Amino acid sequence: MERQLGLTGETRDAYVRDHPAWKRGHWEQTVVALAFMHTARSRGLAVDDIKLGDASDLCRRLAQDGVGDPLRLPADGGGELPDAGNLPDVLDAVTGLLDALTGEDGADTRRLGFTIRELRADPEGFGSPPHGGWAKSRTIARWHLDVNSEMISDGRWAVSRADQEAARLTGLFQPPAYNYPVDPAPGEEAHPSWLQRANRLVGLGTTLHTLEEMLPRDPKGFYGPLAIVMGSFGGLCDELADTTGELDRAWATERHLSTSDWERVHVPDAVLRQTAATEEAVSGFAAFLAGLIPAGGAGQ
Repeated sequence: MERQLGLTGETRDAYVRDHPAWKRGHWEQTVVALAFMHTARSRGLAVDDIKLGDASDLCRRLAQDGVGDPLRLPADGGGELPDAGNLPDVLDAVTGLLDALTGEDGADTRRLGFTIRELRADPEGFGSPPHGGWAKSRTIARWHLDVNSEMISDGRWAVSRADQEAARLTGLFQPPAYNYPVDPAPGEEAHPSWLQRANRLVGLGTTLHTLEEMLPRDPKGFYGPLAIVMGSFGGLCDELADTTGELDRAWATERHLSTSDWERVHVPDAVLRQTAATEEAVSGFAAFLAGLIPAGGAGQ
């Protein structure tokens, strides 16, 4: 709904009330949220660890048996359930959605958190209309890199000492440091782990944004060429921040698993592809920065 309407929450709710088709979508959202909540409570799980098949089974039973207590709102909750006459159809629709997300081969293992991370890593920006996904962020960053190269070539940008110092401070002229989290240690299987690679990229994003703000601006207060490209690559790294933060917290409580087993449970292939694509783009950015430094000066 947000993707299609692009409205505030209040305006969207008003729209839903006036348009039955959107109201149906609002009902489905309410039911699926309650299904997740009750499944988590009944199984003593964090919402992140709910198996989608279990939530789907709950909705299927309710559709067959009629509305019952399992979908009653908590006393301190908000929102509203759809009219009882429409609820069976809504339950069928939600069940179909959850079944489609689990798939025939993933019904026993597909978890809510895993699926959310997979959707978040969609390169076209599923559910993320403000920025359009990491692939768009990568395209924008590369475009800024090409523009900056042209500006150097035709003399529109004279690289300053401040630019060169900022390039050195990125740390991209040294081998990548995979020092957090500390496990697995160098030499062990899966080193660097995905979480180490992702934390390195997220940390780099923070560094790039800091340098972006430190670089001098022109007399009118506009960012210079290097600040702009640093901000765009910082934004690309930021695309991994939410998923990395979630899995950072999960890793802290699940170190009984091997790194490979843990990654298989928590890190979708889509996130692995996003991470590799971001690393590749950052390598191109590092090569560009190296070209700003006089020969032999990158390591100084």
